[in-house]
Amino acid sequence: MSDYSFKEESKKMLQLLKYTRQWKQNLAVAILFYVLGIFLIMIGGFNTFLGGMYMVIAGNMLFNGYEQLFMTSYMNTSARHRYYSIDLFLVFSIISITIGYVMALMVLALKEMLINRDWDEHIQFVILKLNMGMKSGTVLVFIGIMGMILIIYYSVQSKMYGIATIIYLVAFFGLYIVMINLSTGDEINDTILALGIKWKQINISFGIGAVIGYVFILAGAVIAWLIRNAVYDRQYSPAYKKMFLRLSK
Repeated sequence: MSDYSFKEESKKMLQLLKYTRQWKQNLAVAILFYVLGIFLIMIGGFNTFLGGMYMVIAGNMLFNGYEQLFMTSYMNTSARHRYYSIDLFLVFSIISITIGYVMALMVLALKEMLINRDWDEHIQFVILKLNMGMKSGTVLVFIGIMGMILIIYYSVQSKMYGIATIIYLVAFFGLYIVMINLSTGDEINDTILALGIKWKQINISFGIGAVIGYVFILAGAVIAWLIRNAVYDRQYSPAYKKMFLRLSK
């Protein structure tokens, strides 16, 4: 792996994108998700989390198609297979989720600055004090957790499709329920039933929330890299192969 040029191999990886399954359709869906994410964040409330979720999902709509190539005999016989399918795949996944995450926090911050604040004081306000109806810093933390869940799931689903999908769905809907509780918290009923935490206690500033959220994403990348290395020699899941064949028709 030390003999490989990251820059050159990344260019080759991008060139392979056009050989992935329905990459043009996936690109169109990714753009749609970005637009939908912006729209939902601008609406506010619980939709803020949904918008951020769509944005971190969007990039992986493209890069998840690489798994189809990794299963082919051409890639399996390549000496670079492990480097491409583990290291570059995870680098591309981190980049795509990071783009979505940064877009989400920028839209969220811009919305608040345009609506409620004067431009001459917006930098200090955004970093230290920004809190909208759903506690913007908290929302970013949960968007980061969603990014962590996604990067782990996309990294292991090809080898452990069944169990990975079950765990993903449980984690996703668990996060979904918590966010519903967050969005409906008020002065009268300020208990988050899913966690047993008082709503008033969750008061994370925008800047701190942004950092914590991204730490979750990076932690997810490390976990995904470790698991993907551990299951590298494992056969691709038959259910995953069938899914690709079905979607390719």
